[in-house]
Amino acid sequence: MKPAVLTRDDDGARRYVAPLADLGLIVVPTPVTETVPASPEDRALLAAACRGATFDWVLVASARAVGPLVDAGGPGHAKVLAIGPATADELAAHAISAEWKGGTAAAAAEELIARGATRVLVPRAEGGRDDALERLDAAGIDTIPIPAYRTLTRAADDPSLQIGLDLVAHRKAAVIALFAPSQVSALAELLAARGESIRAIDHAVVAAIGPTTAAALAEHGIRAAAVAASPDPAAMASALASVYPNR
Repeated sequence: MKPAVLTRDDDGARRYVAPLADLGLIVVPTPVTETVPASPEDRALLAAACRGATFDWVLVASARAVGPLVDAGGPGHAKVLAIGPATADELAAHAISAEWKGGTAAAAAEELIARGATRVLVPRAEGGRDDALERLDAAGIDTIPIPAYRTLTRAADDPSLQIGLDLVAHRKAAVIALFAPSQVSALAELLAARGESIRAIDHAVVAAIGPTTAAALAEHGIRAAAVAASPDPAAMASALASVYPNR
């Protein structure tokens, strides 16, 4: 079995163990980021938005945004779009049904336009990418983007990172899979702390959970050899199967 470094924590990586084992890969969780609550001001803004309920749709891009949305009062009578099955599952765990469960923010924006959305609440990561918002704004749809959580780079000496970062730095990882643009920048920061460039990951087969993450890699001069068609383990394994072990 060859090591596959996944920039996720144990819980997030667990769903990938069986699909990647079929490719002869053993998963090494390497959680380069951690999630912390949004600022008190942003939490208050989200609560006020939920109380006002002036939106007809809610776009939830991440499972991590679900808890803060629920704590703020939930979507009320608005319809909900979820990006990715993990987000839809987390919503369902809070008895919230997603009208649509697509794979990318761009596809979600097109779906909202097609469904005649007029005002969309977007609880999201602080500093998240604006691709979907820009598309909605261009279509004349009002958006209410509010940070629901913050994503921070973990400390370089965090014990949960050491095995994975060692594999990357010593060019021993067969596959390196990333799951968000924030993880790309975090990995670059952590490798820089070791005196390494993120280009060190080029020795491996680099995989991205979707086109947004692949674009973030491209900004660092790295081409994702495998890009999952949807943000789930089966799609990631399928994308890797087409290029691994030969890029």
